[in-house]
Amino acid sequence: LQYMAPEQLDGKSDSRTDIYGVGLTLYELLACQPAYDGETYRDLFQQKQNPGHLIRLISKLNVPRDLQTVIQKTLDWDPEKRYASAKELSDELSRFLGDRPVLARRITVWEQVWRWCRRNRAIAGLGAAVSCLLLLLPIVLGWGVVSEHRQRALAEEQRVRAERTTQVVLDGFDDLFRSYLENEIS
Repeated sequence: LQYMAPEQLDGKSDSRTDIYGVGLTLYELLACQPAYDGETYRDLFQQKQNPGHLIRLISKLNVPRDLQTVIQKTLDWDPEKRYASAKELSDELSRFLGDRPVLARRITVWEQVWRWCRRNRAIAGLGAAVSCLLLLLPIVLGWGVVSEHRQRALAEEQRVRAERTTQVVLDGFDDLFRSYLENEIS
Protein backbone atom coordinates (compact mmCIF):
# COMPACT_ATOMS: atom_id res chain seq x y z
CA LEU A 1 0.00 0.00 0.00
CA GLN A 2 2.86 2.38 0.78
CA TYR A 3 4.06 2.40 -2.88
CA MET A 4 0.68 2.08 -4.59
CA ALA A 5 -0.35 4.81 -6.98
CA PRO A 6 -3.69 6.51 -6.26
CA GLU A 7 -5.35 4.98 -9.33
CA GLN A 8 -4.49 1.49 -8.08
CA LEU A 9 -6.95 2.05 -5.25
CA ASP A 10 -9.62 2.08 -8.00
CA GLY A 11 -8.16 -1.05 -9.61
CA LYS A 12 -6.48 0.75 -12.55
CA SER A 13 -2.83 0.59 -13.53
CA ASP A 14 -0.44 1.08 -16.44
CA SER A 15 3.22 2.09 -16.94
CA ARG A 16 2.55 5.42 -15.22
CA THR A 17 1.63 3.49 -12.09
CA ASP A 18 5.17 2.15 -11.97
CA ILE A 19 6.50 5.69 -12.49
CA TYR A 20 4.68 6.67 -9.30
CA GLY A 21 6.46 3.90 -7.38
CA VAL A 22 9.83 4.96 -8.81
CA GLY A 23 9.06 8.55 -7.80
CA LEU A 24 8.30 7.47 -4.24
CA THR A 25 11.54 5.49 -4.11
CA LEU A 26 13.49 8.48 -5.47
CA TYR A 27 11.86 10.74 -2.88
CA GLU A 28 12.75 8.33 -0.05
CA LEU A 29 16.36 8.09 -1.24
CA LEU A 30 16.70 11.88 -1.18
CA ALA A 31 14.72 12.52 2.01
CA CYS A 32 16.03 9.49 3.93
CA GLN A 33 12.50 8.87 5.15
CA PRO A 34 9.33 7.35 3.71
CA ALA A 35 6.80 9.58 2.02
CA TYR A 36 3.97 7.75 3.78
CA ASP A 37 4.79 6.73 7.33
CA GLY A 38 1.50 5.44 8.65
CA GLU A 39 1.76 2.51 11.03
CA THR A 40 -1.44 0.84 9.92
CA TYR A 41 -3.13 0.33 6.58
CA ARG A 42 -5.83 2.75 7.67
CA ASP A 43 -3.18 5.46 8.38
CA LEU A 44 -1.53 4.85 5.03
CA PHE A 45 -4.87 4.91 3.24
CA GLN A 46 -5.78 8.26 4.85
CA GLN A 47 -2.41 9.75 3.92
CA LYS A 48 -2.86 8.52 0.34
CA GLN A 49 -6.16 10.39 0.11
CA ASN A 50 -4.37 13.75 0.59
CA PRO A 51 -2.55 14.71 -2.66
CA GLY A 52 -1.11 17.89 -1.12
CA HIS A 53 0.82 15.82 1.41
CA LEU A 54 3.51 14.82 -1.11
CA ILE A 55 3.83 18.29 -2.63
CA ARG A 56 4.58 19.74 0.80
CA LEU A 57 7.13 17.02 1.47
CA ILE A 58 8.86 17.47 -1.89
CA SER A 59 9.08 21.24 -1.49
CA LYS A 60 10.98 20.70 1.78
CA LEU A 61 13.70 18.63 0.11
CA ASN A 62 17.09 20.31 -0.03
CA VAL A 63 17.63 19.48 -3.71
CA PRO A 64 17.71 21.59 -6.91
CA ARG A 65 14.37 22.85 -8.15
CA ASP A 66 14.58 20.82 -11.36
CA LEU A 67 14.91 17.59 -9.39
CA GLN A 68 11.97 18.61 -7.19
CA THR A 69 9.97 19.20 -10.38
CA VAL A 70 10.87 15.77 -11.77
CA ILE A 71 9.86 14.09 -8.51
CA GLN A 72 6.61 16.07 -8.39
CA LYS A 73 5.79 14.98 -11.92
CA THR A 74 6.42 11.31 -11.09
CA LEU A 75 4.15 11.61 -8.06
CA ASP A 76 1.34 13.60 -9.68
CA TRP A 77 -2.09 12.48 -8.49
CA ASP A 78 -3.32 12.42 -12.09
CA PRO A 79 -1.60 9.61 -14.07
CA GLU A 80 -2.03 11.59 -17.30
CA LYS A 81 0.32 14.26 -15.94
CA ARG A 82 3.09 11.79 -15.01
CA TYR A 83 5.88 10.64 -17.30
CA ALA A 84 4.43 8.25 -19.85
CA SER A 85 7.27 5.74 -19.64
CA ALA A 86 10.41 4.84 -17.72
CA LYS A 87 12.43 5.94 -20.78
CA GLU A 88 10.90 9.42 -20.61
CA LEU A 89 11.74 9.61 -16.88
CA SER A 90 15.26 8.33 -17.57
CA ASP A 91 15.78 10.97 -20.27
CA GLU A 92 14.57 13.67 -17.90
CA LEU A 93 16.93 12.53 -15.14
CA SER A 94 19.79 12.43 -17.68
CA ARG A 95 19.01 16.04 -18.63
CA PHE A 96 19.11 16.98 -14.97
CA LEU A 97 22.43 15.19 -14.40
CA GLY A 98 23.87 16.83 -17.54
CA ASP A 99 22.90 20.26 -16.17
CA ARG A 100 20.46 20.75 -19.01
CA PRO A 101 16.93 22.10 -18.51
CA VAL A 102 14.34 19.46 -17.68
CA LEU A 103 11.25 19.42 -19.85
CA ALA A 104 8.89 19.32 -16.86
CA ARG A 105 9.73 22.93 -15.98
CA ARG A 106 10.21 25.99 -18.11
CA ILE A 107 13.33 27.91 -17.21
CA THR A 108 14.17 31.54 -17.80
CA VAL A 109 16.67 32.77 -20.34
CA TRP A 110 19.06 33.72 -17.53
CA GLU A 111 18.92 30.18 -16.13
CA GLN A 112 19.66 28.80 -19.60
CA VAL A 113 22.63 31.16 -19.99
CA TRP A 114 23.92 30.30 -16.51
CA ARG A 115 23.72 26.55 -17.22
CA TRP A 116 25.42 26.99 -20.57
CA CYS A 117 28.21 28.93 -18.82
CA ARG A 118 28.65 26.16 -16.25
CA ARG A 119 28.89 23.55 -19.00
CA ASN A 120 31.24 25.66 -21.20
CA ARG A 121 33.46 27.35 -18.63
CA ALA A 122 36.38 28.14 -20.95
CA ILE A 123 34.23 29.79 -23.61
CA ALA A 124 32.16 31.60 -20.98
CA GLY A 125 35.31 32.85 -19.23
CA LEU A 126 36.76 34.10 -22.50
CA GLY A 127 33.45 35.77 -23.36
CA ALA A 128 33.32 37.43 -19.95
CA ALA A 129 36.89 38.71 -20.35
CA VAL A 130 36.16 40.12 -23.81
CA SER A 131 32.95 41.70 -22.52
CA CYS A 132 34.83 43.35 -19.66
CA LEU A 133 37.41 44.69 -22.07
CA LEU A 134 34.72 46.02 -24.35
CA LEU A 135 33.05 47.73 -21.38
CA LEU A 136 36.32 49.17 -20.10
CA LEU A 137 37.50 50.43 -23.50
CA PRO A 138 34.97 53.30 -23.75
CA ILE A 139 35.65 54.24 -20.11
CA VAL A 140 39.40 54.42 -20.71
CA LEU A 141 38.96 56.28 -23.97
CA GLY A 142 36.50 58.67 -22.37
CA TRP A 143 38.88 59.30 -19.50
CA GLY A 144 41.66 59.99 -22.03
CA VAL A 145 39.50 62.46 -23.94
CA VAL A 146 38.46 64.24 -20.74
CA SER A 147 42.06 64.33 -19.54
CA GLU A 148 43.28 65.78 -22.85
CA HIS A 149 40.46 68.34 -22.83
CA ARG A 150 41.51 69.42 -19.32
CA GLN A 151 45.14 69.69 -20.39
CA ARG A 152 44.18 71.81 -23.40
CA ALA A 153 42.00 74.03 -21.22
CA LEU A 154 44.84 74.41 -18.71
CA ALA A 155 47.31 75.21 -21.51
CA GLU A 156 44.90 77.78 -22.94
CA GLU A 157 44.46 79.34 -19.51
CA GLN A 158 48.24 79.51 -19.06
CA ARG A 159 48.63 81.07 -22.53
CA VAL A 160 46.05 83.73 -21.75
CA ARG A 161 47.73 84.42 -18.37
CA ALA A 162 51.15 84.66 -20.08
CA GLU A 163 49.75 87.10 -22.66
CA ARG A 164 48.28 89.25 -19.88
CA THR A 165 51.54 89.18 -17.96
CA THR A 166 53.45 90.05 -21.12
CA GLN A 167 51.06 92.92 -21.79
CA VAL A 168 51.45 94.20 -18.22
CA VAL A 169 55.25 94.05 -18.54
CA LEU A 170 55.14 95.77 -21.95
CA ASP A 171 52.81 98.44 -20.58
CA GLY A 172 55.17 98.92 -17.63
CA PHE A 173 58.17 99.29 -19.97
CA ASP A 174 56.17 101.65 -22.14
CA ASP A 175 55.28 103.79 -19.10
CA LEU A 176 58.86 103.71 -17.90
CA PHE A 177 60.17 104.63 -21.35
CA ARG A 178 57.70 107.54 -21.66
CA SER A 179 58.55 108.85 -18.24
CA TYR A 180 62.25 108.61 -19.11
CA LEU A 181 61.72 110.47 -22.37
CA GLU A 182 59.68 113.16 -20.65
CA ASN A 183 62.43 113.65 -18.09
CA GLU A 184 65.05 113.84 -20.81
CA ILE A 185 63.15 116.32 -22.91
CA SER A 186 62.41 118.63 -20.01
